[in-house]
Formats: sequence, C-alpha cells, structure tokens
Amino acid sequence: MVEFEIPSPSARRRLQAAFAARSGAGDLLQHAPGAAAGIAASRLYRHATARGGDDPELTQALRENLMLRRAYVRLERSLARLRMPALRAASSGDFPARRIPGCRLRVERSAADSAQYYLVIEFEDGLDDASRPDTMVLVDRDEQCHRFALPAARRGVIQHLIDGASAMLPLLRDPQTEVMLR
Repeated sequence: MVEFEIPSPSARRRLQAAFAARSGAGDLLQHAPGAAAGIAASRLYRHATARGGDDPELTQALRENLMLRRAYVRLERSLARLRMPALRAASSGDFPARRIPGCRLRVERSAADSAQYYLVIEFEDGLDDASRPDTMVLVDRDEQCHRFALPAARRGVIQHLIDGASAMLPLLRDPQTEVMLR
C-alpha cells in the first residue's frame, strides 16, 4: 500500500498557489476551443504601444481571458511613466482627485457647458513639455485596459476637454480605477 503524507495547511496554501500559477501560465500558452491561439508577448507589446494597429482578435482574447488580461496589465504598468493606483477610500466629490509625487490629476465640470468636463493633469518641475505623457491608460475593476490619447502639455499642464458621454468619465469617477500615464 502506498501512503501519502498530508501537507500542513501552510504547505497546502503554497501548493495551491503554485498550481494556480502553473495553470495560469498554461492558459496563456494553450488556447481553449474558440479562443485566440497562442498570443505572443510581442503581439501584446505592439498592442500596448499602439504600433500594431487595431487587432480585433487580440481585443476579443483580452476581453475573454483573465490571465491574458493580467499579463497585459503588467505590461502596461511596466511601460507607464507615472502610475496612480486605485484609491483606498471613496472621495467626497464626483471625481476623486489623484496625486502621486510629481503629478496631480483632477476632473472639473466645464463652466461654459455642463455636459462637458476638463481632465487636468499637472506635473511638477523636472520634465519638459516634450517628454510629458501623451497616453492615459485606465484599468477598470475587471482589469480591462482603456487607452486614451492626451493632448500635448503646456507649461507642465495637460488640459483635455471630455464630452459627458465619453467612456473615460465613469472610469475616472470610480476610485477603484487605476491610472497610468505614458
């Protein structure tokens, strides 16, 4: 008879974590029926840097595969110049102000048109306007990435007019949205 030693609770947790990690890696390397086959890291990079153009198959795979989405979010984080993680507490205002060393982000309603808003990103000294970020990536609660082009900075400030129907507004309103600038 073969006898097995039952692992301790801490060893069991380590084994479960190792199994989950290996299983997740397998999900990335092997495709499920009907899913996109073998997404290469170079393809994710082209998509993240917008050098590959529109890739509907990859977009669909990212929508459906949580492990692939997580790998993509890690890639976006590595490319970001500035990263504002999800907020820990709710804000008293409609849009939570976000601040990290060197940068502050806020959303204000337009005084001229109540259906429009201004996204204001202020940078502290140290970066010239030419090297300021030109893309904002928002990561929602489902770890979906949403990319938005930003206008050029002037005197250390980016101001972007947003229509009230923009997909950007609900994401910026949610304190759990992670903001990355690159």
